[in-house]
Amino acid sequence: MTERITNQFESEAKFRTEFVKNIWKSRLEQISFLADEISINPVFATGMSHGENNDELNEMLQKNIEHVWPELQGGTNHDRPYDFLVIDKTGKIITSKHKLTKNDFSQDPIFVRGLEEKFYTFEYDQTNQNPMLVIVSPVLGQKDNRQFVLGVLIVKRDMTSVNKIMEDRSNLGTTGETYLVNGDKLIITGSRFIKDAAFNIKVDTLPVKECFEKHKSMSAIYPDYRGIPVFGVSQCESNLGFILLAEIDASEMYLPVLNIKNQYLLIGIITAGIVGFISFLIATRISNPIVKLTQVSHDVSEGKLDVKIEDVKSKDEIGTLYRAFKEMMTNLNFHITKIKDLNEELENANLDLKKKDKIKDEFIRVAAHELRTPIQPILGFISLARNGKIKNDEAINGILYHARNLKQLANNILDVSHIESGMLSCKMERFQINKLIQEVVDSTKSEVDPDIVIETKLDRDISINGDRFRLSQVLNNIIQNSIKFTKKGKITIQTEILPQQNKIEISISDTGPGIPVDILGTVFDKFVTKSVQEGTEHGSGLGLYISKAILSAHNGEIFASNNDDKGAKFTILLPL
Repeated sequence: MTERITNQFESEAKFRTEFVKNIWKSRLEQISFLADEISINPVFATGMSHGENNDELNEMLQKNIEHVWPELQGGTNHDRPYDFLVIDKTGKIITSKHKLTKNDFSQDPIFVRGLEEKFYTFEYDQTNQNPMLVIVSPVLGQKDNRQFVLGVLIVKRDMTSVNKIMEDRSNLGTTGETYLVNGDKLIITGSRFIKDAAFNIKVDTLPVKECFEKHKSMSAIYPDYRGIPVFGVSQCESNLGFILLAEIDASEMYLPVLNIKNQYLLIGIITAGIVGFISFLIATRISNPIVKLTQVSHDVSEGKLDVKIEDVKSKDEIGTLYRAFKEMMTNLNFHITKIKDLNEELENANLDLKKKDKIKDEFIRVAAHELRTPIQPILGFISLARNGKIKNDEAINGILYHARNLKQLANNILDVSHIESGMLSCKMERFQINKLIQEVVDSTKSEVDPDIVIETKLDRDISINGDRFRLSQVLNNIIQNSIKFTKKGKITIQTEILPQQNKIEISISDTGPGIPVDILGTVFDKFVTKSVQEGTEHGSGLGLYISKAILSAHNGEIFASNNDDKGAKFTILLPL
C-alpha cells in the first residue's frame, strides 16, 4: 500500500514539474522573441543605445509591445502578463506599461543579471498583491556581425496556470498537496492548509536543504513547514531557482496499514465474543474446551502464535471446531518455522559466500606473490648472463631450475582451483604400490644433494585401487618437502600393511629440523609455510593442501608429526 502511494507521488511530482518547466520555458521563448522585435527596429536600437526617452520612442515601443501583447496573454486560462519594462544598458527605463517611481535600475540584481542572460525568477508584487513570474531577457543589437547589449526587457506575469496545477488535489488523498519553493526558501504558490502562504511562509525542511545545498531530489518522511510528519517527494530544479514538493501526511499514508491492523484486532475480538457466547449457551460438559479455545483465540489475536493447544476428545461440533483450529495453528507454526529456517539458511549461505570471497581474495593475493618469487631469479640470471658476469650454461641451468619451480607452482594453483570448485577428478585403477614408491624415489635421487640419503623399507608388495598419477604426486610432494628442509641427513620411506584395518600405512620421515609447533595443527591448510631457521627454504604452502585433498578423494588420510629425536614425519593411510 505504501509503495503504491510512493509511486503515485513520485509520478505526480515528475509530471507537475515538467508541466511547470514547459510553461515557463515557453514564456521565456516569447520574451526572447519580443526582445528580438525591439532590437531589429533601428529607431528602438538607436534610442536605447543613446539612452533616449522621448515621447515618440516611448509610443513606438508601446505599440510594438502591444502588437504581441495578445499573444503573451494567451487566453483566460493562461498566466496573464501584468507589466513590462524596457531598460537601456545604463539602467535607465526607456518605457514600461505602468508608471514607476523608480527610474534607475543600474544596481538592481535582476537588471544586472539580465545584461548577461535570459532567465526567470519570482517576486511578490505589492501593487498587484500577487506572486509574479519575472521573465528577463537582454536586448541585443548587431553591428558589423558583432552583437552588443542595448538593454534589458523585463515582463511580469501572474502564475495562474502554475497555481492551478499546484492546487489540483487529484490523486493526492485528503491531506496531499504540491507546491513550489524558491531559492530564498519561500513558498511561491498556494498552500492547502494556510491561506495566503505565497511569499509569507518559509520552508526550511529536509528536501529544500538537500536541493539548494546539495542539488539533490529525494523522497522521505520528515516534518513539513507546519511541523507535521509527512511523506514527501521532491523534484529539485535548483538551476532554475525552484523545487517542487509533493507531500501527504504520514498518518494518512499509513492509514491503510492501521486499518488492516484494526481489522485483525476486530476479527480477534469478534472471534473471542462468538466463542464466549457459545460457551454461555452450551452445557457445562463442553465449557472447558470453549474456554480454552477462547483463550487461544485471544492469544492469537495478540500475535502469540506459539501458544500450546491441548487435545479435545469431544466428537461433536465443538470438538471438530477445536481440532480444525489446532490444525490451522499447527500449519501456521509449521510455515513460520519453515520461513525462519529458510532465513537462517539464507544468512548462513551469505556468510559462507563472504567467507569464500575472502578466501578467494587471499588466494589471489598469495598466488600472485608466489608467482613473482621464481620470476625474479630468472630475470636475475638473464641480466647476469647478458652483462657477461656468469657463463651462459650456468645462467641456463639457473633459469631452468626456477622455470620448473614456476611450472610446478602453476600446476599447484590449477589443482587448488579444481579442489575449491569440486572438480578434482581421479582415474581409479589397480596397481602395485611398492613399484610406484620406488619409481618416485628413483626419479628423485638423481636431483638430490649427495649429503642427503634416501632409503626405503617396504613391506611385501600389494596392489591398491587408486589414481596412479595423483598418488605419485602426493608422494613426490611430501618427499620434496622433506628434501627442502633436510640440508644433510636421511629420508626414510617405509610401508606397513595393516590387515585388521584393511589399509596400508606409508610413512615418510626425515632428519631435518622438524615442523614448527605453531603451524603443526594447520600444516595441511592453504599457504601454510614457515622457515624454521635462517636461510631455510620454504615453498608456496600448496603441496600439502593438495596432497590431503587427493588422499581424501581416495578415502585416505594423512597426518603430520615430529620425531622424538629429530625431524618431521608424515603418515599416509590408504584402503587396500
